Amino acid sequence: MRVDEKTNEIPVAQAVLPTLPIKHRVCTADALHTQTDFMRVIHAQQAETVLTVKGNQPTLSADLATYFADPQAHYVGAQTVDRRRGRLEVRTIKVSTEMTAYLAPCWPYVAQVAQLTRSVTKASKTTTEVVYLITTLSPTKASPQRLLALNRGHWSIGAIRFAETSEKLGDGEQGGERSLTTERVTWGAIPHPLGERGNAAPSR
Repeated sequence: MRVDEKTNEIPVAQAVLPTLPIKHRVCTADALHTQTDFMRVIHAQQAETVLTVKGNQPTLSADLATYFADPQAHYVGAQTVDRRRGRLEVRTIKVSTEMTAYLAPCWPYVAQVAQLTRSVTKASKTTTEVVYLITTLSPTKASPQRLLALNRGHWSIGAIRFAETSEKLGDGEQGGERSLTTERVTWGAIPHPLGERGNAAPSR
C-alpha cells in the first residue's frame, strides 16, 4: 500500500488500523493522531492507546496545562534518570484520573491524563520540554512507570512511527511517496503488549 505525499495521514491511519493485529495491545502515537476518531478506532479493536497532546489540540492542551499547574492537583508520579556519554536525561511524569469526567463529553475513552517533563543536560546546558499525554489505560493497567516506559519506547524507535510488536511497520520514501509495508509504517502508533503494571507512587 502506498500513501501519496500530499495525503493527510490521519484518515489513512484510521482506515489501516482495523487491518492490523492490535487487539489487547497498547498503541502509542504522535500528536498528529490525537483525535477522537483515532481513539474510537483503537477502542473498537479492543486495544488501548497513549497519545501525546500538543498544539493541534489547543483546548485539550490548555485544559491539561491548567490542571497540572494547580497546586491542589491530585496525581501520582514517577521519574527516570539516564546518564550516558556526558548526557543527563531526567524524565518526570505526573498522572491523574481527576480530569476524566471533565473530558468525557469530547474524549470519552480517556482514563488517565499526564504531564511529562523531559530535561536534558549536556555540556552544562539544560533544555526542558513539557508535553501532555492522554491514555485509555486505567491505573490498574498502567502505572506512571509504565506510561514513562511506553512513551520512551515510542520515541526510541526514532524514524519509525508505527510499529507492531512482532513485525515492524515504518517510514520509507520512494519516488515522492511514503511506503506502508509489512516491515515499516509511517505513523506513530506502536502496539505494545499489555502488562508490566507496576506500582504508582502517590503525590499530593
